[in-house]
Amino acid sequence: MKTPFLEYQFLERLSNRGLRSARGYDDSMGLWEKLDEIKKLADRVGIRDPRVRKDILAAGPCPGLWRIYYAATATVQTDEPVKATEYLGNQICRGISVRELGMKFDEWIAEANCHYNAFLETEDTACLAKVKGAIGTYYRERAQKHREMASPQERTKTKLLIKPSIKVLEGLPLHDLDPDGIFSDGIRAAIFEAKLSRPRYREFPHEMAVYAITYERMHNKDADNAIVLYSDYPDGHHLLTLREPILDSYVNEIGWNIERFLRLAQSSEVFARASVTARIRTKIRMGYSSWKGFLRRPPQLPKQNDRQRCPSCKYRAKCHQEGGEA
Repeated sequence: MKTPFLEYQFLERLSNRGLRSARGYDDSMGLWEKLDEIKKLADRVGIRDPRVRKDILAAGPCPGLWRIYYAATATVQTDEPVKATEYLGNQICRGISVRELGMKFDEWIAEANCHYNAFLETEDTACLAKVKGAIGTYYRERAQKHREMASPQERTKTKLLIKPSIKVLEGLPLHDLDPDGIFSDGIRAAIFEAKLSRPRYREFPHEMAVYAITYERMHNKDADNAIVLYSDYPDGHHLLTLREPILDSYVNEIGWNIERFLRLAQSSEVFARASVTARIRTKIRMGYSSWKGFLRRPPQLPKQNDRQRCPSCKYRAKCHQEGGEA
């Protein structure tokens, strides 16, 4: 079993085998041109914060624009209390929520990764002595394995940028992105994420693709994989590492989601202008703090035989209620 650092070490050894054409930084894809169109539309209607949510780019399939609308405007979050008072050998407050535990897990892993970086610099596994519980055991055992299978020069290329901010080009209507980490020192980069449990939700690989293509755009360097460290929640006994390839199909769907958002914004602009009272004949100048106040929900609901994706949609209840169904 591997840590994320070992997984990246294996990927680095394979990096010279085969090359691919530019993807995230290839202007011919049209992703960035569509974002520019969105920015121009935002300027026309006076949206003060034109940045779009990452959720929009990773929105799942939908027969219309409903899911894009809710990804842009709604927050749907369910949570439940954690019954245990310790997890992975670390004490936690009684009654903490699953979401809060997930944030704690991120902190624990970030700290462990920091100590692992120190090990990569010093070659001294004592750097990992401060990492507590099952996480410390996991990292120390695999640090020893890392020493056995790679030279110091090879290992230093697996150093992780912890909690980096992927800055987007000025003028693009995107928020800066904040993955849990980036392996950036090898021939190709890899995105790192820490998750309380294995990420099985449909949008996850698309979220990783958003990070990857934005990083590629900003740094002109390929990022072909995401490496995920997750626990076996709710058991709390084991850590596991997963590699998620960044497939072209995920990137293509991101482009399609940007196109759908642009269509939604254009239809909302038509509706907003048509809603201006007849007595106003001068140039229309609207103003909104964000997309949430401007976008108009597409009317009705998908036809019954087009709802195969609805059961997996986290916006289903809200969408059906606002669309006229209980």
